[in-house]
Amino acid sequence: MANRDFGRKPVTEITAPMILKTLRKVEAKGNYETAHLLRARIGSIFRYAVASGIAETGPT
Repeated sequence: MANRDFGRKPVTEITAPMILKTLRKVEAKGNYETAHLLRARIGSIFRYAVASGIAETGPT
């Protein structure tokens, strides 16, 4: 799901509303645990991007 929403966008172009929209799509199907795990995964990607100097902040 996230791959379809974010595609090949650079991590710096992904915004909090984009992430929330993706998570809401997963939740709308009743997959609350999946949405929680997806949010955690996205958060870890952004923490890595910040630590590596790729991004200034993480939208999660």
